[in-house]
Amino acid sequence: MILRAAVSRSIARPGIEAAGPWQIIEIEVEEEDIERVAERGNPDLEPLETTNLDIRWDYYPNGGSLISAGLFYKDISGYFLTANVVGEPPFQDFDEVIQTINGGDGELFGFEVNYIQQLSSLSESLDGFILDAN
Repeated sequence: MILRAAVSRSIARPGIEAAGPWQIIEIEVEEEDIERVAERGNPDLEPLETTNLDIRWDYYPNGGSLISAGLFYKDISGYFLTANVVGEPPFQDFDEVIQTINGGDGELFGFEVNYIQQLSSLSESLDGFILDAN
């Protein structure tokens, strides 16, 4: 039997497409109707940061099987999301402006159970096969 626990911090920087200084502007004119749409990168994005807690219990009842269970918790700040930021300068008159922004804070909890069994103990013809349920 093995019991493992870990506390860690991680950081994820935004991708080049999300954080790059670029923009695409489309203006369509049909008779008297004007549609203004833009997509843009966001060089002001902050990195996503997490504090993680993981606990895992593993039990090996015999040489060919494993039973395990784990819990995890993540405290997340500054996650990335795609939003319509229409109305912000210089796009006050646009119909839609799509940009990646930093979200707020969040938490994530989880539980996992796993069972692995080598099937060779059931029959010699099943040698090399494994049952894995998660």
